[in-house]
Amino acid sequence: MQLQIARSQPVSTADMLQLLDDSIAYSQARLPAWERSIQELKLEWDV
Repeated sequence: MQLQIARSQPVSTADMLQLLDDSIAYSQARLPAWERSIQELKLEWDV
């Protein structure tokens, strides 16, 4: 996303930075659930 901001405009707006920050926070909050899902799949498939 940052690369697209840099290409389209030299400085990102406060709204775009807030959107990026929110996206990062959401992804970080979801990581434990994703990791657990992967662990469950590995157990089920004996990987």
